[in-house]
Amino acid sequence: MEFGDRTRFAVSLELDADSGGPWMFGKFCYWIGGRRVGDYELGTSLRDVLSALKWIVADAGKRDDCRRFTMPREEVYREIDSSLYGHAEKAGSEFEIGPTAQFDVHPRVDVFDEWKVYLIEYGDEGRLLYKNSPDRSVNEFFLRKGEFDACIKPAWDELNRMYDREMDS
Repeated sequence: MEFGDRTRFAVSLELDADSGGPWMFGKFCYWIGGRRVGDYELGTSLRDVLSALKWIVADAGKRDDCRRFTMPREEVYREIDSSLYGHAEKAGSEFEIGPTAQFDVHPRVDVFDEWKVYLIEYGDEGRLLYKNSPDRSVNEFFLRKGEFDACIKPAWDELNRMYDREMDS
């Protein structure tokens, strides 16, 4: 099942034939600018994805930040990463660290262990910054404001329906 446009932003998810009931074993990933983000082939518990997406969905409309939106991509990535994980190359007083959890839009599940994805919006645009941990540079892709949320919310709704069906079986 897919939500969105792979050439821009999309979510792919699939329940395994032998899903383990309420564990909902399956596959999940993002597509950003035609690039798959997340280890779709590894598979994961879609129940865990459902839980992880709760806060990402709840943060819709709360990702506006003019200052961060206009910063160079490497710098804003390090700033957000440092405030969330405390291990960026430049940490501490060099940054004006404000709330940043709302910008973190990758579900913290095993298929995203090697990935981080941040979304900042301003005006009519969204800016996705993403990186696979072995990569040296930060990738970016521009969306229309709300485009990410227009894909993630229906995917989350579908995961909720799947969970309800599994619990009723």
